[in-house]
Amino acid sequence: MKNKIGKDIFNKIQNTLTIDNTEIIESYNPKINYNEFDLKEEEKEKLIDCEKNALKNAKQITQNLKNLGEAFSLAQKIFSVKRDGSFKQWYEGLNFKKDFVYMCLKRYELYYSLENDKIFSITEKKLKLISKVKDVLQKEDLNKIINSEKEIENTKKTPIVEMDPVRIKKEIKKYKNKIKELEAQLKIALGK
Repeated sequence: MKNKIGKDIFNKIQNTLTIDNTEIIESYNPKINYNEFDLKEEEKEKLIDCEKNALKNAKQITQNLKNLGEAFSLAQKIFSVKRDGSFKQWYEGLNFKKDFVYMCLKRYELYYSLENDKIFSITEKKLKLISKVKDVLQKEDLNKIINSEKEIENTKKTPIVEMDPVRIKKEIKKYKNKIKELEAQLKIALGK
């Protein structure tokens, strides 16, 4: 029974990870103007081939990340009923690291809810921020962050947008109390 379940999971994941590599590029317009460089015609053609290859592989990376996220999500759902660490044992048995697996799961979850392919090409830093604020911000605001070319600033303090409403109320109360303390110290200092 255990082998049958393992075989079923393997087959589902194998089917999920299968990629159709039969895409044929008949005509290609380079994104780079190679005439701006001092290159021979042969070098330009080689660079155009390199460009096509790089862009094709980048597209495949995006598709592979999506497929991996889907496979990990499916496996996690299947193993979740056991609650015995089977999922961890499974992905470690496939030589995947925990951080990578959970980044793929985050990307896939966000892709599934936001339907934005660019989620697979953003930095991990941006992904972590979006994961923190996804329940607070609207879908269109999240997509603006994803589509933005700007990198997120590294701040020491937690931005208000990352806090839940209960935590914001606690912060307000804390600052009101601090203001009252300072006002009392000011009265004492002024001799009132």
